[in-house]
Amino acid sequence: MKKLRAFLQRYFIQTDTFLALVISVLSWWLLQNYFQTLSDDFFLALIGASVSLLGFLIATISIIFAFKDGPKLDQLQKSGRYYQVIHIYLSAIFWVSLFALLFIGHISLTFSPTLQQLALTSFVVFSVIKIWRCVWIVKQMFYLSIPKNNHAH
Repeated sequence: MKKLRAFLQRYFIQTDTFLALVISVLSWWLLQNYFQTLSDDFFLALIGASVSLLGFLIATISIIFAFKDGPKLDQLQKSGRYYQVIHIYLSAIFWVSLFALLFIGHISLTFSPTLQQLALTSFVVFSVIKIWRCVWIVKQMFYLSIPKNNHAH
């Protein structure tokens, strides 16, 4: 069990991505009978959602950069986790951008219904997993900024 935990801690970004991929394919496979052909308006809404998520990610990574040298993030810097935090955000930005481009491409080109459905389920699963990790980091960084005796988990 310790080896598994050590592996997951060391490769958590790759594990998140692999887990998202597996859940996406399984979700698509289980739900494919419930999907219909998706309209361009639906993909325009997905583009809007993707851009909004990118805005959140870019804003929070900018805040993290802005306070990089501040005393509140010293503990994060000293632990060596600062670069992991940045890597997590860059990974999330990459995946959300990829889906945004895929949805923009759908407006220009016509994708098969199967690809549409797989893109939709993948977007939802990847976004939930990657954004959840980023929100968790923001929560942990908030806890770094307040005195320890005031933490309410």
